[in-house]
Amino acid sequence: MLECVVTRWNSVLIMIKSVCDNIDDVRALAASGNVSKNLARGLVDVSESLLADIANVLAFFDAATKLLSDDHKPTLHLVVATLYKLKSELASLPTDSVVIKQFKEHLRTHLSKYATATD
Repeated sequence: MLECVVTRWNSVLIMIKSVCDNIDDVRALAASGNVSKNLARGLVDVSESLLADIANVLAFFDAATKLLSDDHKPTLHLVVATLYKLKSELASLPTDSVVIKQFKEHLRTHLSKYATATD
């Protein structure tokens, strides 16, 4: 069983990927009548495309974390370049939905707030 921890974005990514991978089972559960009406409505209303878009945005952070967490080679020199890449990946695209644009803006703001390079 997977556990979601609010403060860990990678936990959210794992949970979203799991829902995407098991969406047919989630929909079947909602249709089974074995869950409350509120839960069933929530399960039916899940937007697969939105979940996939959110997972794609969070995947940039997953790649950055893996790159910077290597125990077998130095990574300090990669920090600034990785921050720059993350910020550029969080730029809104014309094809982004309103929700994804807002999500990227939120992440970009927090990234700038918590990950600043100083002398």
